[in-house]
Formats: sequence, structure tokens, C-alpha cells
Amino acid sequence: MNHRTSLGLSCLVVALSWVLCGCGGSDVPAGDTCAPGETQLCLCTATENGIQTCNDNGTGWGSCEQCLADDVVQPPADTSTPDTGSEDNGQVCLPQYEKKCVGKNVHWFDSCGQQAELVDSCDVGCTAGECAQGCVPKESVKCVDGQPHFFDSCGVDGGIFGAKACADHEFCKDTDTGNPDDKFCQKPYYNGKWVMTANPNTKEVCGIASTTYPSQALQLTVEGSNATASIFILGYTVNYEGTVEGKTLNMEGNYTQTGITGTVDHQETIEVVFSSPSEFAGIHSDEFELDLLGEPLPCVVYWNVTGAKN
Repeated sequence: MNHRTSLGLSCLVVALSWVLCGCGGSDVPAGDTCAPGETQLCLCTATENGIQTCNDNGTGWGSCEQCLADDVVQPPADTSTPDTGSEDNGQVCLPQYEKKCVGKNVHWFDSCGQQAELVDSCDVGCTAGECAQGCVPKESVKCVDGQPHFFDSCGVDGGIFGAKACADHEFCKDTDTGNPDDKFCQKPYYNGKWVMTANPNTKEVCGIASTTYPSQALQLTVEGSNATASIFILGYTVNYEGTVEGKTLNMEGNYTQTGITGTVDHQETIEVVFSSPSEFAGIHSDEFELDLLGEPLPCVVYWNVTGAKN
């Protein structure tokens, strides 16, 4: 802030005393009149003041210049070094440079980006370095139908996140903030062991007898859109091949069962949809043909299965 110095005629004696004092002091070498380059107020006329500068030799003052009426003349500039704050690795950090939100609180930050003292704690929320007076927009992201949506602090859905929407093979993930740098979409990693169970796990087969679906360990490998898997059950290994499209896994496998009644060829299909990177649900079917008193009896068993990554 600029402060004006007014020198009226009634203050002439005081002003002259100040001028004389300004020429002395520890900054003036012995024998000199003033310090070279030093400035002071001077009297141009009875109603006008100006500024004069000490010469390079320090032996006297220059002429009175910049003469103006005494109510508008500014005092000599303050050449003292201002307080510029702390230093960070040689960089000057100005304190209380700007206000920023830290959660629902407002804090001062210096010019080097360092968080400083608390300014205010906001009831509703903080936005643009100030306490919000209503609902804070885009305070969080929540998943709606598998896609990230903005929600304000009042819980109102602000719509899909736009360019950050998840791809068909990705899974949406809720976040506590609407920061666009956060990861709202999660890429799955399906490779590993999955435990499959059926509900119900017992049913009648082809109207002849009942059978039980035991818990099965599916060893799954996915590379790009190609999928392979194997199951070891009741002494048999079933190998599957198929694809993953979006979140749908579709595979087929076969094996031959032998017993005292002969051999039975099984054609199996697994078609499930991933609900998360660690869960799926769908159908596991087994198609085969029985020999009933010399007559072939086609049969298909469908199991409603769920899978959990182990």
C-alpha cells in the first residue's frame, strides 16, 4: 500500500529537520555530506515539494526535481529488502500464497505448493479453495450399471464420467473423490485357480437317476481374447478351449468316461459372465448319450454355477 507524505507550510521546520538528519547516519562515510544515490524530499517553492539525489561522490545533493504540490509528492522509495518468506532448495517460497481444498478443509499453501495452516473446516464441502455454500459438484464417483458416474455432495447423480467411461472388458470402481486422475476403471486379471460350485448341486439326470455336482477347481489362463482351462474331477482331466469377449467366458471341452457298462463320451460347455475380476456366474452343461437296453438315450445336464477366484 502506498502512503502519501504531506508537507504543509506549518510543517516546514519539521521537514527541514528531517532532511538534515537524513544526510547523516552510519551509512554516510566520514567527511561526506550524504550517501551516493541516497534520495530525500526537498522544497521547490513555498507550495511545491520535490526529490533530490546525492551525487556519486557523496559531497552534495543534486537539484530539486519532480516538483509537485505538497499534497501529492510521494516520499522516496523504500529500498529495504522485504520479507519474502522461506526458501526451498534455493527457491523463495512466499507464505499464504493461495488457498486450496484438503478434503473438506481449506488450507493455506505457499508459492512452492507446501501445505500450511488450516483456514476453515467446511460443513458441506470445499471447492476451489473455499467452503461450498451448497452441494459440491463431482465430489465422488460411483458405479451405475457398470459405468462411473459423478455424484455431488448431496448424493445427486451428475451423469457418466465421459471420456473416463470403462471399456467392455473393464470393471467400474467407486472412488471417494471426483479427481480425474483417479482410476475409476479396473482391468481384470483372470489367470489362476477358480472354485466352481452349483446351486442346486443335485438333480435328476435324464429321468433315470440323480447326480451331484461336486465343487470343482478350474485352472484358467487368458491371453488376449483366447482362454484355456482344465478341470480334474473323478479321475478325469477335462481340457477346455474358448474365448473371452468383453466379460463373457465361453469354452468347450470333452472327455471319455469308461466303466463296466462301457464308454460314454461327454461334451462340456462353460458359459459364464464375470461380475468382478474375482467372480463369475453362468451355466456349466454336460451333453452325452446313454445306452438304454441297446437304445441310445441323448441327455444334457445344465448346472447353474458360480465361480470365485482362489
